[in-house]
Amino acid sequence: MNSYKAQYIRLLSNFFDSIHDVDTSGIPAPHIPSVGDLYDEAKYKIAFFGMETNGWGDLKSLKDEFIINPEKAFNYLTDDFRELAFLNWTNNFGTSFFNYILLFLSRFYNIKDWKAFKSDEQYQYILKTFIWGNTNAIERYEVSAKSKNVEIEAWNKVKSASKIFDSAEHILQSCSPNILLVMNWGESEKWLGNTVVSHKEQLGDHLYYLFSESTNTHIYWLAHPRWIAINVGFNQSIDSIFTDINKRNIHLDKQIIDPLLIKREYDKIADKKEYIGALAKFLNARKMKMSGYELAAHLNRNGFKTSYNTRYEGTRGTHKLIRDCYNHYENLGKKDVAADIAESFTKENGEYAYL
Repeated sequence: MNSYKAQYIRLLSNFFDSIHDVDTSGIPAPHIPSVGDLYDEAKYKIAFFGMETNGWGDLKSLKDEFIINPEKAFNYLTDDFRELAFLNWTNNFGTSFFNYILLFLSRFYNIKDWKAFKSDEQYQYILKTFIWGNTNAIERYEVSAKSKNVEIEAWNKVKSASKIFDSAEHILQSCSPNILLVMNWGESEKWLGNTVVSHKEQLGDHLYYLFSESTNTHIYWLAHPRWIAINVGFNQSIDSIFTDINKRNIHLDKQIIDPLLIKREYDKIADKKEYIGALAKFLNARKMKMSGYELAAHLNRNGFKTSYNTRYEGTRGTHKLIRDCYNHYENLGKKDVAADIAESFTKENGEYAYL
């Protein structure tokens, strides 16, 4: 991962140099590929690339704040992914880009329901094992810049400068994914850059298979999930890819990452739940209450991190942790501990946080 980070920090530095005299007001920041924290340890390294974002921060703010420090810009542009913010980028119809990714991963790793990624913290380590990117770092002019009255000349300069990001070579060379899904049917194969493709085969409607021998990457080129949802259906699309994966003996081992690393992730969760159970018992015995914000500060002060290795903020993530702990002890039959948690932790408005 160090090679990947160094490469994109260098690209960001070059990008900032190219647009130093451009008025970037109203133009979105470039979207660069994000790599999960456990990617290097994953048995199967999977990358998903879409077409473009719909707004990705503000380029002017990014430029003004980070132009002298591209590493900070890199962290700013990839933090949302590493913090699993994409769990909130699905829709109720199950037809979004990330609905497709979560369904693909749940089926790849034999998880019964993709919604378990949202509801059960024990599966979230899987979400740290893949790459997400787009074939276009800067979205089309009409997506957001036009409505903000951005001068087309300024946008063209930024778009032209952003082309340095728009190549699969950077990810293929620095991360060597085993499987790459390109979910942008309209993208030219020139996006692969100088990557030598030794095999190409049509597998179905809007589905090609290609193989990069130099990086040992199996590439599946398909339509965007929006098109798939209307014309094929997610499960049928994934079925077609899995049939080919199995035929090529790509997915032979159910192991995801080193079992010791999985145990480490599980132990973190178990320690946290045990700690919160003990804290709730202490509080409830004294008829004391603690808000989500107060619990977050307490956890941060004592070295506990979220499942994506960041500080607790005292909002939805902290309330979800309280709810998970309550359900954990309920399921274990330890109703006294569950009751302590229910009584002890509240939202800022005084409501029970476990509900």
